[in-house]
Amino acid sequence: MLMGIITLTTDLGNQDFYAGLLKGKLLSQNRQLNIIDITHQINPYDIPSAAFQVRTIIDEFPENTIHIALVNAFEQNAVIVAVQFHDQWIIVPDNRMASMIMQTNIQEGFTLKPEIMDAIPNYFGKISMMVDVITQKKFENLIKIPLKPAQWFYPSISENTMKGLIIHIDRFGNCISNIHKNDFYNEIKGRRFEIRFRNIKIHKIHKEYYEVDKGDALAYFGLSGFMELALREANAGSLLGVKTYDQFTIEFYND
Repeated sequence: MLMGIITLTTDLGNQDFYAGLLKGKLLSQNRQLNIIDITHQINPYDIPSAAFQVRTIIDEFPENTIHIALVNAFEQNAVIVAVQFHDQWIIVPDNRMASMIMQTNIQEGFTLKPEIMDAIPNYFGKISMMVDVITQKKFENLIKIPLKPAQWFYPSISENTMKGLIIHIDRFGNCISNIHKNDFYNEIKGRRFEIRFRNIKIHKIHKEYYEVDKGDALAYFGLSGFMELALREANAGSLLGVKTYDQFTIEFYND
């Protein structure tokens, strides 16, 4: 059997047996797999947060890595699909997550042939078989299928305004947005700006937390490359009552 790196990003949690069951199915198919947990603590059904996490880590993994991302998979009874991303693979339910990970409209992917899919009653077994087909390069067992239309929460941009959404709140309470540093610096064009978030106004992008006093607000671009709004040594998410999909505004000024 060929070895392979598998990453897991799910909303299965660590309290129950579900993540362990998935790993057992994968290892039963191929004991040589190197399984890496990204997180199983995605909030239930929060597809954008899972997509953000996978998109953030994917470029750090070597070629032929397979990234399994399962969120709201059972509820939607979505077909398991595989999509190539550069020299890696993503296995997800067909619930728009592939397009959200890649931040572009992915119109088709691969799934197991019906005779193979129907012969495997267990959902995790289907995923394990998909991994086996890809790692063993048995691509004759795959067929192409159309995927659901893309749904990604891009920032809204006008001449002097950029509106962003909070797409993930990490365990420190840092509020991670959908505004990438490339989008921000393409728009700023040397202008002054004001970030308005709850009752907070920010006029500078910081590089380090220590640049502000304890408890003060700051905006910076984290490891993901996306703008994060935070409080130094405090939980911005809970203290400010922030939820995913909350909106904030950046105004640009020419004077």
